[in-house]
Amino acid sequence: MPRLTIPDTEVLEAALVGLRQKLTGLDEKMAELKRLLGERAPKKEAAVRPATSEERRLSAAARERIAAAQRKRWAEFRKRKRVAGSRKAAKKAASKKAPQRAARKAAPAPQAKESA
Repeated sequence: MPRLTIPDTEVLEAALVGLRQKLTGLDEKMAELKRLLGERAPKKEAAVRPATSEERRLSAAARERIAAAQRKRWAEFRKRKRVAGSRKAAKKAASKKAPQRAARKAAPAPQAKESA
């Protein structure tokens, strides 16, 4: 395969200009077709929203209301967890006693000795 040489920068710049013109022509044709189809062209400004320091901010009162609601939710969660934990402990204690009860029931009751 023959080795290609790098052309002058003027030739490259001319090629770039020609490609940009073709791209502009294609964009115009696409816009015309979209117009015929009833599509709207996207707004270039709306596509990219610049990051600003003036974002929406919550007032101190709103932040406090949100924090209070979150504390309330967590308190309810902990309360339910505590109740569920005590139920589990009661079940666990009952399950430990169950084998002992079963053993007592299975063992024969001591009989009174008869005196003769």
